[in-house]
Amino acid sequence: MSFAAALTDWKAPPPPGLSHPHRYRIYRNNVASALIRALAVRYPAVERLVGAEFFAAMAGDYALSRLPRSPVLSEYGRDFPDFIARYRAASGLPYLSDTARLESAWFAAYHAADAVAAGPEAFAAVSPERLPMLRLRLHPAAALVTSPTAIFTIWQAQRGDGDLTSLDLNTPQTVLVARPDIAVEVTLLSASEAPFFTALLAGEALAAAVEAAGETLDIPAAFTRLIASRIATSIIGKDAT
Repeated sequence: MSFAAALTDWKAPPPPGLSHPHRYRIYRNNVASALIRALAVRYPAVERLVGAEFFAAMAGDYALSRLPRSPVLSEYGRDFPDFIARYRAASGLPYLSDTARLESAWFAAYHAADAVAAGPEAFAAVSPERLPMLRLRLHPAAALVTSPTAIFTIWQAQRGDGDLTSLDLNTPQTVLVARPDIAVEVTLLSASEAPFFTALLAGEALAAAVEAAGETLDIPAAFTRLIASRIATSIIGKDAT
């Protein structure tokens, strides 16, 4: 077994030919511990939900099959939510993988490239007759996470900002993640706002996004939310005649 291959099989003996096999075991344990810590940094709410021991076992199983491809550990674990969704021991926690997706979106937004968001004046400069045809160029940090479970409330509670005692965990929630300035902003969208923002982030024009949301959408409130979120860096087509 090669040096690298043995790193992902923690029960395997050290590769042959090593002068100090016990040092390889120490190194392998250190690699595993570093990867588990990196995942705990990226997914703190998930760790709190399942406990440190369960998380370490789950993260260790993940690390067994996925060594980092980059020397930057902050890049590690992007597909951990997908792994959780298939992880048999977590099958009784249907909200866990989507909570991890929300945490991953937060983490990605925090590390996303900087960009100048379009302010209210950019929208005010658009003639009303052109507004329905316009599309948005989005901030690199902008993302949506949609779940059939109450991921926003769960995530808030794990940060000490919410209460799960009277919550139906099977309440669908859609969350907008943005970072218009330094801080990452996480916003719970209403049931009518969710398809509106989903369409916008998919590249649809404003009119199509309104149509996707249906008659229950409070259009002025939705546009107020859109402008306040500052997820757009520019408005495509606003200068067309």
